[in-house]
Amino acid sequence: MEVKFQWLTDCYKGYFRSMNKTPFIAEISRDTMNFPAGTANPIGKWSKGQVSTEMMMFLDFFGRNFIVGKTVDPLLTAIAEGARALNIAIAVMYQSGFWIRADKGLRLSRLIFSFLALYATCARVTLVQRKRRFSIIPKLHMMAHSAMNLQNQASTGAGWVMNPMSQGNQIQEDFIGRPSRISRRVNIRSVHKSLLMRVLIMYHESLENSDVDSRGMDGYSDL
Repeated sequence: MEVKFQWLTDCYKGYFRSMNKTPFIAEISRDTMNFPAGTANPIGKWSKGQVSTEMMMFLDFFGRNFIVGKTVDPLLTAIAEGARALNIAIAVMYQSGFWIRADKGLRLSRLIFSFLALYATCARVTLVQRKRRFSIIPKLHMMAHSAMNLQNQASTGAGWVMNPMSQGNQIQEDFIGRPSRISRRVNIRSVHKSLLMRVLIMYHESLENSDVDSRGMDGYSDL
């Protein structure tokens, strides 16, 4: 097992080296995967969202180069296809603005549902193998709701759907974090008024910048 982890680490480092990028974590190991023994359910262990992005990028790369067209193993194939579908969906959501055209919203919904179906396939296969893998967690239910909301909004005929990322956790963190940062170095006697004024100025500047968003309403790439 240690040899396999070392081989994965070498592939991982080589992938990011090819992009002249240094990943946040240096290796893929038992500790990184929180995988002390074969009977455990590896769930990963890191506190930085950037690591999740980098891991998904690597998993997509790994699937395209070592799985797709090179094996008929249904589990590995489902992992590769699922990672690809989710990466495309998340990339589209991040690259889009608040509104997404309905036809692209439907394709985005299908990508999310495709990932969920493939994840369920992985869970079923490993259950038959009597392995603790691919736990069914509440977050999957939330993702299903996001995909269903896209379908429901597209069916109204309005032509646009709301980007699920607009309700993402990082948006909520920004709502707290950005005002928190600009509240520093404020006179304690006027902190409330000063903070409110600074936040209003920040929001005003953000709204002005959104008017010249270079992506435009029709500038989103096809799925």
